[in-house]
Amino acid sequence: MNLFAIKDLDVTFGDSLVVLLLGMLIVMVVLALIIGMVKLIKLILDALEGGKKASEVSQAAPAVAERSETIQEDEETVAAITAAVAIMLEDESKDGAHEITAPFVIKKIKRIR
Repeated sequence: MNLFAIKDLDVTFGDSLVVLLLGMLIVMVVLALIIGMVKLIKLILDALEGGKKASEVSQAAPAVAERSETIQEDEETVAAITAAVAIMLEDESKDGAHEITAPFVIKKIKRIR
């Protein structure tokens, strides 16, 4: 007994194609509606929080200006970083001497936050 065989229905390829396209169309329309609803909710929430964020940004701006001072690295830190890079790139020759074959020169070290 085959449960998937339907003997009483004459379904043509065209009918199957219509059902397929209709199903895909329904899925796409529902997805578009969901995307639209999410964007609408985001727009509403941004409008409600707009006044709060503007006052917070105006208060936070002076604090950012104070933190933007230039940080100079001391010579020991630069030397340590340069030595670490040199050790990683060194090439040991056959006679035991170490030769640095770096294709670049370290000019500036910048702190990343």
